[in-house]
Amino acid sequence: MKRITTVLLAAILGLLAGLPARAVDWSKAFGRESLETYLEGESLRILVAAGGESRPVLRSAAGELQKVLRACSKVRMVMSDDALGTLAGLDDRSIVGKAAGLPVDRVAVLRVFPGASAEEPTAVVTFYDREGKTLSAFTVEAGSRLVPRGSSESSGKGVGTRAAETVSKIIEGQKDAGDNAVEEYEKRKIWFADGGVINAATGQLVATWTVPYEGKYKKPIEGAEFYEKVGRPDLASSYRTRTGWRWGLMIAGYGAVLGGMTYGLAVGLSCSKKGEYGICEERNYSAVYIGLAIMGAGSIVGFIGQLFINPHPVSAPEARELADKRNQRLREELGITENRRASGSRASPAGVISLSPYVAPGGGGLLLGVSF
Repeated sequence: MKRITTVLLAAILGLLAGLPARAVDWSKAFGRESLETYLEGESLRILVAAGGESRPVLRSAAGELQKVLRACSKVRMVMSDDALGTLAGLDDRSIVGKAAGLPVDRVAVLRVFPGASAEEPTAVVTFYDREGKTLSAFTVEAGSRLVPRGSSESSGKGVGTRAAETVSKIIEGQKDAGDNAVEEYEKRKIWFADGGVINAATGQLVATWTVPYEGKYKKPIEGAEFYEKVGRPDLASSYRTRTGWRWGLMIAGYGAVLGGMTYGLAVGLSCSKKGEYGICEERNYSAVYIGLAIMGAGSIVGFIGQLFINPHPVSAPEARELADKRNQRLREELGITENRRASGSRASPAGVISLSPYVAPGGGGLLLGVSF
């Protein structure tokens, strides 16, 4: 079914691309007297929203519809859809939702489709109230006249009926594709889990951390993999280089500490001269001092690697910004528009609280750990 819908959508888009480049004459299509029969209420404020990709034939139809609506006795005000931004890819319900904050009573969603011939595109207009309830709808071809509501011909000719059916199929296909895109986004988006350790006795925050994850299944992506995921291989390379230096200094420094201690104990405390009866008269204490010096130098080198070399080439806020930009690119790649932005379900887990004992020179207590 999805494949059929995709083929249908591709065929419709191909037909749309074949619409004539010249201006289409809509001047006779929306007759004022006929149009008023589709308007329910008095002193109406109506917004005309052109659904679909912006094309000359669509803009000209929208302009003509606004013009005729302004001449209707039931209409007090007519607005264009300029305040709504791009409407490409949005279904009617989403368009009505975007107009919810505007001072209008009705939203007229206009869509244009190929008609019986390439020179006779068909306009499909649906009127909604502020809550999205369908009030009336009609189809009319360019070059023909709109028939009044309630007449025997108001259901539309064959072309109008096919156009109306096509609207429903395309909107349904867009909804299914949008739902699949949101699900894929939830699996691939990057988010962060923050945690901290609180001293339960004093309430003091003693440690914090941030871990990046991919998707709602919480796949950790620490280190160079994070920078590769956000599309920054240069930062991934920098991370690996910094990590190499950090571990190199730590291994060299703490290795020197161990070597200096071994040398001082093995050589410095060994007997260098034995006297009568095998009693040690002299030890090589200079080797002890050499060993201590090696241990001190090694400690400094190890501490430099551990405390002063940060493997991350960017700060935590910058990393979040990189993730946000990557998520934005992912939304664009999947075709997720603002109305379908996945904000309702957050992939991060609920808060987790843990307690662990600790011992200090002045006593002990519990550390409260919180992740969120």
